[in-house]
Amino acid sequence: GNNNVGELFTGKALDFNGTGNYVDIDGFTLNSSSTTIAFTIKSSQTGLAYLLDANPLRFNIRLNESGNLGIHYDGVTKSFGTTPNDGFFHRVVMVIDGANVNAYIDGVESGSLQTFSSSINLSSFTEFKIGASYSAGCCWFDGFISNFQIYNSVWSTDDIAYDYANPNKLAIDNP
Repeated sequence: GNNNVGELFTGKALDFNGTGNYVDIDGFTLNSSSTTIAFTIKSSQTGLAYLLDANPLRFNIRLNESGNLGIHYDGVTKSFGTTPNDGFFHRVVMVIDGANVNAYIDGVESGSLQTFSSSINLSSFTEFKIGASYSAGCCWFDGFISNFQIYNSVWSTDDIAYDYANPNKLAIDNP
């Protein structure tokens, strides 16, 4: 609302050291249960780490103790069984459509569709952190995050492929 817009382009990333770095985006609002969250990470993380964490109702995107990509909502954790945790940059796209969540890594579907018992609606959240727990007391991310984007719509598989193939453009520019 104050015309402050931050953009990170290919070749630049925020460096999280696993011991206290995070980006606070408290006050962020999104009135939708149809959401796409996309970002690029590079990690060799060991142990649980939150890539995005929100409160109340606890919603987070995480790397679990095995380095697998997962999502947690209202007390339930689901894993996609894929590890983007190999020290290389990977584009991660999480598509949330009501209670259904799909994950894509480098433009390819990762694991299988995960379904929660109720819709994930980000409009109820008031506290957001990138790279740590919303309480900033645990689960610090160790690695790089760049090109973090949140949309109030569901990307198609064509949008996801376009996003991966065109890292300096927005998926919404897909003709």
